[in-house]
Amino acid sequence: MKIKFNPGLDFQAQKSKGAFNNAASKILGRSVLQNPNGVPGFLLYGGWGDGDYRPSCWPRYTEEIHDWRAAETRLGLWWDPASSLEGPSKRS
Repeated sequence: MKIKFNPGLDFQAQKSKGAFNNAASKILGRSVLQNPNGVPGFLLYGGWGDGDYRPSCWPRYTEEIHDWRAAETRLGLWWDPASSLEGPSKRS
């Protein structure tokens, strides 16, 4: 799979804040969404500082499986219920 730069989309001026508001994030987002093997079932999302990283940065990942906190960092493992992977609500 080859992802091409799209200067019109990737480097345009940003007026909104969010997880996908810079060129690198947009390129990564397109790479993930265009993956011929499908979209991942799990997402790691978090950061440094006192920010609140809920909900996840992608709307499809709605169930937080685990939340790690250490010093000033926070990391969450999120699951996409529409994926074929087993998550918390698919366990018996």
